[in-house]
Amino acid sequence: MALTLEKLAAATASASSQEEFVRKWPFPVLVEEPDGKESQDPGIKVYPVHPRDRSRNDGPVSLGRKQHQDVVINDGMISSLHAHFTLEFDEGDERMFFYEDQGSSNGSWLNGEKLEHKHKVQVNNKDSLRLGPNVSVKFYTAGGIYLFLKFFRRNQSKG
Repeated sequence: MALTLEKLAAATASASSQEEFVRKWPFPVLVEEPDGKESQDPGIKVYPVHPRDRSRNDGPVSLGRKQHQDVVINDGMISSLHAHFTLEFDEGDERMFFYEDQGSSNGSWLNGEKLEHKHKVQVNNKDSLRLGPNVSVKFYTAGGIYLFLKFFRRNQSKG
């Protein structure tokens, strides 16, 4: 389910620290990049990257245009099952996120480089993903979106 940047900011405004925010909102998100550029528009779409069934805590998170996927992006150029996100842990128990195009018709790009189908690549905070020809999003970890929202709130209060 897509949120807006404004709704995510409002829903998480009570977190007084990054640690508290991450406890309340441990998920990475995809933030829409209109025309391929970052924006402070409050109506920008935000796609939480977590299983549709939140009781499920393992396995891939599916992304596609069909309503049964975990992350649904309603664009005709996105395949019904476009990609998977997975979470792994390194030796220091740090979270690492991976993206794998599932053989989509119109492809995926990470930071401008076309990805091979069925080839898992690590995605990091602020990486750009293009899904098909129309959809550009920025990947944020939970800690990364906290910092982004802090900046967003500060700019909103000035306006």
